[in-house]
Amino acid sequence: MEKLYDRTFISLQDLIETLQVSQSTIYRLCDSGELNKFKFRGTNYFMTEEVISYIDRTKGLITEEGVTDK
Repeated sequence: MEKLYDRTFISLQDLIETLQVSQSTIYRLCDSGELNKFKFRGTNYFMTEEVISYIDRTKGLITEEGVTDK
């Protein structure tokens, strides 16, 4: 979870580990507009603020200790 607080953008692999979902699910979230991806030199990145907001909306509240239920 510290990966979310260390930087402004996180990689696709970090997002997969954080949300514990598949790559296909991440791309579905992007296609539906729930998350935005940013491509730099052929690699997808995601804004930390958007990821935290998504987690807050869908899974519970996020703290530096991890995700908690509402």
